[in-house]
Amino acid sequence: MIVVGYPTGVDVLLAKADVALAQQLVETTGENLPALADELARRRLISPLVTLGHVGDVQPTNIVYDAATTFGSSGGPVLNAGGDVIGVNYAGMTEFAGARFGVPIRFVHRLLTRRGMPRTR
Repeated sequence: MIVVGYPTGVDVLLAKADVALAQQLVETTGENLPALADELARRRLISPLVTLGHVGDVQPTNIVYDAATTFGSSGGPVLNAGGDVIGVNYAGMTEFAGARFGVPIRFVHRLLTRRGMPRTR
């Protein structure tokens, strides 16, 4: 399976930036991670990365996998080997680095249908 998101987290993205720019971004956003990610994206300094992994378990409400993700990856698509979206990345266990979780795509389809949006593949 494949996950699209930010597997290294915002801290690593800042570490790769110029020191003065990183300090300005942190001061501007007050260390608020969503605001920081939004500002990095607004300045076109970040773009999602793709990580690969294996599905460990499929439960009624979760897909469990080991593809690297971290803060900032929530909401990214989880794809199978055929490129079909099978879920949406939403969490990871900080106590166990290998477990990540996705919401099965059927829940997304239900949400879109309730909001009157057409179901897409």
